[in-house]
Amino acid sequence: MTEQEIFGTRLRRRRMALGLNQQQLAKRVGMRAASISRYERGEYRSNMSFTRLRQIAQALATSTDYLLGLTNDPGPVPDRPCPGEALCCGGLTLPPVAHLPEETDHAKYTSPP
Repeated sequence: MTEQEIFGTRLRRRRMALGLNQQQLAKRVGMRAASISRYERGEYRSNMSFTRLRQIAQALATSTDYLLGLTNDPGPVPDRPCPGEALCCGGLTLPPVAHLPEETDHAKYTSPP
């Protein structure tokens, strides 16, 4: 298996274990569902930024090492996603994942006319 295939397989496996569909995961990390689909199929061509990798790992409540195939321990699986799509882990609620600056809605930062 290639590195991209390992990453894609683990991404899909973890997403499904958490009961998330591609659209829900994409929304959590500020991506399009089509991008998540390409990652899962190992068909992406560009290099992923460290920031993006951390965002995906955080959204899936796992480590980057697991997603990259460096460990086989994905970590605990929360029972169910909580309202607002935050993930619950043993009483802890993980906050929604922060978006990359280029994906921020800049309209809310502009001054009113």
